[in-house]
Amino acid sequence: RSLERLALGSALRGAAQRGELRLHYQPKLDVASNRIVGAEALVRWQHPELGLVPPLRFIGLAEELGLINGIGRWVMQTACRDAAQWARDGLGELKIAINVAKPQ
Repeated sequence: RSLERLALGSALRGAAQRGELRLHYQPKLDVASNRIVGAEALVRWQHPELGLVPPLRFIGLAEELGLINGIGRWVMQTACRDAAQWARDGLGELKIAINVAKPQ
């Protein structure tokens, strides 16, 4: 088990630079108008061999290894870039929620 965590931690170190991290967006709906008014940005790790690694499996590890701030920075930059693109595409200014870990 610890050998698996060591290998996972090693792979996690360069995941953002290799383009393996993804943001999935959970829409936030205004029920009165039935319109999407925002989204929650959820980070996912698409490992080349393991497939989609759930956050419960890598967020705690990222905190332990001191990688969480870099991942958080990537999430914020990517979510802001995506929201700006949506605004340019005519979707308006959507509010984006980002989960932040305690060490951040």
